Amino acid sequence: MPPLFILRRVGNRPIRHDCIADELALHSMLLTSRIEYMKWLILMTACMVASVAYADIYKSVDATGQVTYTDHPIKGAHRMNLGPMPAPRVLTGTAGHKASSVKSNNPGSGGFPRVDAATQQKRDTVRHTILQSELNSEEQALKESLAVKNSAEKLHPGELASSPSYLDRLEKLNETVKLHNDNIKALQKELGSLK
Repeated sequence: MPPLFILRRVGNRPIRHDCIADELALHSMLLTSRIEYMKWLILMTACMVASVAYADIYKSVDATGQVTYTDHPIKGAHRMNLGPMPAPRVLTGTAGHKASSVKSNNPGSGGFPRVDAATQQKRDTVRHTILQSELNSEEQALKESLAVKNSAEKLHPGELASSPSYLDRLEKLNETVKLHNDNIKALQKELGSLK
């Protein structure tokens, strides 16, 4: 014969359920709310991942040649076309695989999977094109910065070569020229390291 009531503790208080049907209804209600919560949690996670995955990148170059990358459009910024996002690779196998067996199946460095030669060639070509474009932009920005610096080296009427405004102006222009030179050297080094 089933018991007529069930004692149950919630926190420090015992709660008496007069019949098993009430207990089953309570259990069913808790289970349903958990399932609804999990559905909501999965939906919210999917929305967050989708919003991050499809973020646009914008590139802006200001009057001084400073390059800014951002994820929201600003005045004078251009949307960068980065091409399609590669689909994630899913590793298949049993749960009993050891780390050593994963490394033997994926002979890339650090356990990362290797890509075929044609895919790598495409990636290298795109990378070279982007780097060359950036190098051309930096070289143009350097020419413009040098022209501005040459015209700014002339003293304004009533200005002395030792005046703080003149020295500050030259210092900022020298920093800009140095920045472009450093960027050009880094881009040339990166282009030289491509296969």
